[in-house]
Amino acid sequence: MGMPFHELNDWMCLIEGESSFNTKAINPSNVDGSVDWGLFQINDRYWCKPSDGRPSTNSCRIPCRLLLSEDIRFAVACAKYIRRIQGFSAWVAWNNRCQGYKPSVRHCFQHSGPYFS
Repeated sequence: MGMPFHELNDWMCLIEGESSFNTKAINPSNVDGSVDWGLFQINDRYWCKPSDGRPSTNSCRIPCRLLLSEDIRFAVACAKYIRRIQGFSAWVAWNNRCQGYKPSVRHCFQHSGPYFS
């Protein structure tokens, strides 16, 4: 999906912390009345258009419901845009869990055994 290999540990840690890898995760309990959507828990006050007419900057130019799809292309594109604008620190879970040591995902890309020879 075009994420740099050296950032994959950050992305995986962020997704685990924000949504526990759940594409359908919705968090409606923000103090300001906004809702966080999908894998990356993208906030609807700034990044996507809620269907109930609440105001939004909609900087990713997408309806929030697309962030709940198992086709994660829309969520990834919006998350990459947020990362480019604000960095990983835009996400509370990354700030709380992922700034220091993160488990490596390198083993997911190492092939060994009879099926990979």
